[in-house]
Amino acid sequence: MDIQELQKEAHRIAVEHGFWAVGDEVANYRCFALRIALVHSELSEALEAARATDVSLDAVRNDYTFAGRLRSTALANVAEELADAVIRIADLAEAFRIDLQSAVETKMAHNEGRPWLHGKRF
Repeated sequence: MDIQELQKEAHRIAVEHGFWAVGDEVANYRCFALRIALVHSELSEALEAARATDVSLDAVRNDYTFAGRLRSTALANVAEELADAVIRIADLAEAFRIDLQSAVETKMAHNEGRPWLHGKRF
């Protein structure tokens, strides 16, 4: 599934499950802000799952097998919450007719030419 397909499917499922109420104004800034907050909540849940893990994230990062990366329930929870964030971002992009595929490709090309740590301390 490419990013454009992900957007369409994420938004279809969100609409069918009541996350976009009839009459929601897509151009409404409050609507946009709420959905950004929901993305943030998924990332916070990923952080909490990582904090609860019994496996060193550094050790997992260096184990390139799928099984190695998901050795504990907590790490599976991290993956699930990150997936939730991606799904919410795809839903939001589709609702606002943002071509996320092009935006990601453009941003990655831009980042390729940036300095170490993008010129920041961390």
